[in-house]
Amino acid sequence: MSTNSKDLFEAAKAIAERISTRDFNKVVIISHIDADGLTAASIASLLLQHEEQNHEVKFIKQLDESVIDELQKLINTSSKSNEFLFWFTDLGSGMSKEINKFNPIITDHHAPSISNYDIPVQARMDLLTFSSTLEEQLDSYHLNPHLFNLDGTYDISGAGTVYLVAKAMNSKYMNLAYLAVIGAVGDLQDSRFRKLTGTNRKILEDAKQAGKIQIKMDISTFGRETRPLQNIIQYSTDPYFPGLTMNEANCLKFFKKLNIPIRSNGKPRVWVDLTKDERRIILSTLMELMLSNGIGHKNAKRLLGEVYVLPNEEIGTTLHDAKEFATLLNSCGKYNKPEIGYNICLGDRGEHLNSALHLLKGHRSVLVEGMQYIKDLGIINHGVIQYFDAGDKIPENVVGTIASMLLSNSEANQAKPIFGFVLAEDGKGLKVSGRTTRTLVNMGVDLSQVMRQISEAFGSGSVGGGHDIAAGATIPLDKQQEFLELANEIIQKQLAK
Repeated sequence: MSTNSKDLFEAAKAIAERISTRDFNKVVIISHIDADGLTAASIASLLLQHEEQNHEVKFIKQLDESVIDELQKLINTSSKSNEFLFWFTDLGSGMSKEINKFNPIITDHHAPSISNYDIPVQARMDLLTFSSTLEEQLDSYHLNPHLFNLDGTYDISGAGTVYLVAKAMNSKYMNLAYLAVIGAVGDLQDSRFRKLTGTNRKILEDAKQAGKIQIKMDISTFGRETRPLQNIIQYSTDPYFPGLTMNEANCLKFFKKLNIPIRSNGKPRVWVDLTKDERRIILSTLMELMLSNGIGHKNAKRLLGEVYVLPNEEIGTTLHDAKEFATLLNSCGKYNKPEIGYNICLGDRGEHLNSALHLLKGHRSVLVEGMQYIKDLGIINHGVIQYFDAGDKIPENVVGTIASMLLSNSEANQAKPIFGFVLAEDGKGLKVSGRTTRTLVNMGVDLSQVMRQISEAFGSGSVGGGHDIAAGATIPLDKQQEFLELANEIIQKQLAK
């Protein structure tokens, strides 16, 4: 597949045709466990279910040698050479060289690893030339926006790439587009422009046409459907409200001063309970607050954005807003219960939904406690970067979220990328999560490259990757200081360019 002759949609069609050959007995879907991975796997599973194709789903935290060995054993125990078709969703591009021996399908949006490919340095300097050169060396059916000169950070998510395959199979599968919207929002692909753009926009229009999504302009802070009014302001970090963010007492005073009741009929009011006039008053007051405290007009405008509502879900519930739906799915993955979120995507609104809501409640408590622990612990500056080491005091599944929160609400220096270290669950390595700002990305910072380069330098036992603005890695226990030195050096070079 050459970038000069085929686009993203034509690549999806080629994969759909590969599935339609049915020259295999079973499709094995291997997917990531975050919201994007769960929705990606769900779209693939629903597609295969409707096509009456035998399949199963395996969820993994990361694709590494142990997973590859497990898949090889599965093949070795089979009596037929064409027993399985492996379909990697929301992962795979970073290990494409290693998994090409399976002749798999890869639908991913993370930047492909280039270390194992013969790509001249000059070609790496030009994205289009790089894309063409890399794609020529790929043996698998590989659908990734980076291979088509598109940015997988905001143009399309992992779930979106799977949806394109489903749509290429049959236009009737447009009714699955809403799951790709949830996956994209869960991966924060709407955060840059406060709306979905690029290929995501086309998918959004499909979801709207199918009657599964409604698009509205509203406050962009999280929790419109479920958070009490004071909390939707208190926990907002993007945008940041001076004097209100992380200060519940001041938030209560804020609503009292505006003469807007925060309770009705003995219950807390949420944003969707407000009248249009009440919303207008709150929004204009918040805008004035930000501008008067030196927050530029460009950042203050981030108060408003597109919100994506699922009209077939109950108003005032976690599932009615795409952003809240995605957060619910993320909580399932973070606590090693991806099957719960997967079943919700398939339509379960009973036992699995109740279990997910319970996980979400616990997740919020963990985040609050984790934030307080890091505030007490302190953040350490190290050249052009900063970091914290939480040891075993914070679960590895939330360290990235906490790093983002610290950076967003100015607890950390927004002029430097932040890295959070915690002990991996198995106790055999360190989990490191990196986060930066869009401003620094525009200046050249790419955390996915940082994580991949360092992981490759550390060799066996180290795996890393992600996006330019958010990435992660697992490294040996004794490599923290070396990681910091290398990360500082790489980011210095990125900024110098």
